[in-house]
Amino acid sequence: MFLNEITADSAPRITMCRKLFNNHFIMLIFIIVSFFSHMAYSADPIVCQPTGFVNRIYINANITITPQGYGAGITYTGSTPAAQAGPITCPTGTPDNYSIFSAGPSGAQYPSSDASADLSQGFVVLLGVGYVPGMSAGSGTTILNGSSAKIPKNIYPSFTFYPDGKPGDAHDLDLHNYFIGYIGTEGVVPNNVQVPSDKTGLTAVYLSGHIHIPPYCTYMADQSVITVPMGTYFASDFAAAGVGGKVGPMQRIAGNGECTGGSSHGDGDLVHISVGSLTPGDGNDTLGVVDQPDIGIQVFDDQGNKLQVNGPYSGSAYTTKTLKGEDYVGAFNFPLNFQLVSRTGKAPSNTGTFIGYVTINLSMD
Repeated sequence: MFLNEITADSAPRITMCRKLFNNHFIMLIFIIVSFFSHMAYSADPIVCQPTGFVNRIYINANITITPQGYGAGITYTGSTPAAQAGPITCPTGTPDNYSIFSAGPSGAQYPSSDASADLSQGFVVLLGVGYVPGMSAGSGTTILNGSSAKIPKNIYPSFTFYPDGKPGDAHDLDLHNYFIGYIGTEGVVPNNVQVPSDKTGLTAVYLSGHIHIPPYCTYMADQSVITVPMGTYFASDFAAAGVGGKVGPMQRIAGNGECTGGSSHGDGDLVHISVGSLTPGDGNDTLGVVDQPDIGIQVFDDQGNKLQVNGPYSGSAYTTKTLKGEDYVGAFNFPLNFQLVSRTGKAPSNTGTFIGYVTINLSMD
């Protein structure tokens, strides 16, 4: 039997997401090097003022994001627009275009890596602009523009979160008036937007609130392969066992796991575990074996209790705060015992080595 950890919350998929995401982020940095090496900020960019201009915007939000940086559950306690619907006023007269843009704390613009603000604990935030306040998926928008001197709709700050390369080490964050960048208005097309070095005429944006990063978990078995020696059994063994009867001794793995993220830093969190198989068995009672409908596998805990399989819940375990390197993780133990059973009371129709794939799915409140 192969223990194959492939479910949505399992380690291989999390690792792959992290690598893909980080490769994408590094690629942006490489693009920046060639793109910005041929540019320089103008000494005198023409900054305009939109209708309802304010010097500062304070955002209060409760945010839930995943270790990969995607977000959900954002709420604002205030929605101050960075630019209200209406005309923009420029020192050089009425322009033919407008561009509302965002920039990082240093004045750098996306896709420069300096366009984002470092939040520590594994994340950066990129300030953007949008027609509704909130959190952007993907890369977000950092410039909104039009071919007139009048903005048709209110424009608000928005933001996007990215892991900085170690998203697995992140814990919940509490921010208080944390400076995340600027929003400005200029009467030019987007390609001609330039940020003034002294930031005069720009709106500074500050973020406050609780950023919740849900924990995620991985499960490690002490054996990746469990072999049930089918050659030692005869047809009479299965007939004697009867339908649903046990055949031979149990096979045990001393499985353990780790959880990262969340506000408790890994101490006393409750991990929910579900065990399943890629081959149909007998509902929530028995795991299937590939190409062998006559036999199956039942799963037990160390106390001899049979666990429900192929469903949302097989068992649970509490985590213990454990130092791993420079970070704390929530460690837990969840051994599993696998029992060969006869599903039909008959010997397997074929002889040879049979395989059952077991999946482990982990989640946490």
